[in-house]
Amino acid sequence: SVTSFVSKKAKFQATVSGTPVIDTVWQKDGFAISASENCQISAVNNKHTLEILSLTTADKGTYSCKASNKFGTDTCQAELTVIDKPHFIKELEPLRSAVNKTIRLECQVDEDRKVSLTWTRDGHKLLPGKDYKIYFDDKVASLEIPVAKIKDSGNYVCTATNDAGSSSTSSTVTIRGKKYIAHVFSG
Repeated sequence: SVTSFVSKKAKFQATVSGTPVIDTVWQKDGFAISASENCQISAVNNKHTLEILSLTTADKGTYSCKASNKFGTDTCQAELTVIDKPHFIKELEPLRSAVNKTIRLECQVDEDRKVSLTWTRDGHKLLPGKDYKIYFDDKVASLEIPVAKIKDSGNYVCTATNDAGSSSTSSTVTIRGKKYIAHVFSG
């Protein structure tokens, strides 16, 4: 079994031996594959190679090398899984809150295998600590600010990245201060 990322390479090799001469055919999901600009097929001595140069999600499937001669047929196979860059299926939403409240930004990606997340506010990377709690569980990313301050207002961006690429979602957060009403007495 082989796992790779969109736009990366995948290579399959089969060692074939026997006499008389053996015919080999590469297949994907049971259908013969022909060499193309993106798919190279080669044979050197008894090593047969299939290489896909730039993977797409359409390339996922079961690949097999079928070897045959007048005495019979044998097949070896491997499953190819192609991981795309993460996409946000739930975007961040604008948020308004008052000072001293706990606020939580949340978004969801469609892919979490080998995904790393970064959060920024106004272009500055946020690190987990007492001011920010960062979570990523079951494809849901969240940023919690336990005690919101006026300075927490700004543009927040969550970026999800893997070897296939990255995607981002953003939100504007507005933290309001307490309102004071001044009473004026005249005499």
